[in-house]
Amino acid sequence: MKSAWQISFSKENSVSDFAFEDKKTLDLLSIHYAILSNSNLKVPIAYRNFFLFKKAIRAPFIQRVNFPLDFPLDASILDVLQNSFRKGIFQSNIPIQGYHKLQEEVKPNFILHLNSAYESIFNNFKSDPRRVLRIIDKEKKFELKDIDFHTFDLFANQNINLQIPKSYRAISSFRILIEDTLANHKGLLKGVYFEESLVAVCFFKWVGDRLQFLLPVVNALGKKNYATSFLLHTIWQEYAKTNTVFDFSGSTMPSIAKFMKDFSPETEYYYSYSW
Repeated sequence: MKSAWQISFSKENSVSDFAFEDKKTLDLLSIHYAILSNSNLKVPIAYRNFFLFKKAIRAPFIQRVNFPLDFPLDASILDVLQNSFRKGIFQSNIPIQGYHKLQEEVKPNFILHLNSAYESIFNNFKSDPRRVLRIIDKEKKFELKDIDFHTFDLFANQNINLQIPKSYRAISSFRILIEDTLANHKGLLKGVYFEESLVAVCFFKWVGDRLQFLLPVVNALGKKNYATSFLLHTIWQEYAKTNTVFDFSGSTMPSIAKFMKDFSPETEYYYSYSW
């Protein structure tokens, strides 16, 4: 028997709230859920509205969903999504069985198991990040703090990499997801301060025992002084000797992938379906 999927639109925002400017996409509008019947699993759906011939077309982007490896995931979820949306992307850590309408794309992702003592984890890093982190620990110029969404949003929008596509640079679009996650104690919103100046921000999301590294933004001063390395170093120290799996959330950008690989992570693969 195939799994039965439903989609809830209870948090839908009105398209009329946004100006119909001369551009192909609007900002991300809302977060919904695909709910699997007879299960407590919820799949977050973040969607945008695309304009095609002056008609708004909803297009969901579903970040990688970590299903149990023995979970009976099948093509019915993609059938429902394709019938509901003209365009979209679905990403899963396991392949969807019996789906032949779309070509499956396999992508790499990096993870770091934190179940050992941090000294053991640290010793597996490559020499350059170990050297940098020892200097950071010695100088003690950094501090990691919890921040609110307003601080995160203001800093991120002032410092985000302009090479990132415009439709993904509107950090305020993620407010619903971030605030809902924090309210349910399923996320962390952190700011890195260098000599009392905010130099980096990041959102982390819990999925079971997996901590996902999402939406990091760092300014020029932070980059110069290795703020992202300090951020990760501090988070890993906090969760060392636990069952936490740190999820880098992958990257197709060579420079970012190289940075991640310096920490000697494991490589896993996930599956992406688009239409």
